[in-house]
Amino acid sequence: MEGDTGACRLQRGEAALVPAAMPAWQVVGRGAYLEYYVPDLKEDVIQPLKRHGYADAQILQLGGVAERNDLSVVLAQKNMKL
Repeated sequence: MEGDTGACRLQRGEAALVPAAMPAWQVVGRGAYLEYYVPDLKEDVIQPLKRHGYADAQILQLGGVAERNDLSVVLAQKNMKL
């Protein structure tokens, strides 16, 4: 893995986390990698599910324990539009 600030060689079974603040990087050589991101709950989770007919109560269940459920905060917003 190479970036503007240097390179990192990974052995089989090792992993590296590329911070979002790193502007440019690339995977070099053989291997596989997983690319992921932290989704925008409203745009990437709630709105698509609502468009497919899921109710708020069903969507809320995805967030787990109610006291720590970030989905409940977003669903409670009054001006949430599809």
